[in-house]
Amino acid sequence: LNISNCSISFDPQTTSSWINRIWSLPKLTSCHIKNCYQTDAYFDEDTPTSSTIEQLSLCSTMYPVRITDLLHLFTYTPCLR
Repeated sequence: LNISNCSISFDPQTTSSWINRIWSLPKLTSCHIKNCYQTDAYFDEDTPTSSTIEQLSLCSTMYPVRITDLLHLFTYTPCLR
């Protein structure tokens, strides 16, 4: 899955829902998010664990990813290589 040049200007609940749907895709093994601008964290405590995502890249986001976001990311994508 490649997502590029998007602007997510939803409220935090909608942003979380968007990410949760992606993380719930049962056959998703690779996800690349580039130049996507949003105002809240990508991952929160409601993000489902993905047992299939092995490759992930987050590039050129406008807002820095917080350390807590990275911890959530590693928690919810245990098969990352």
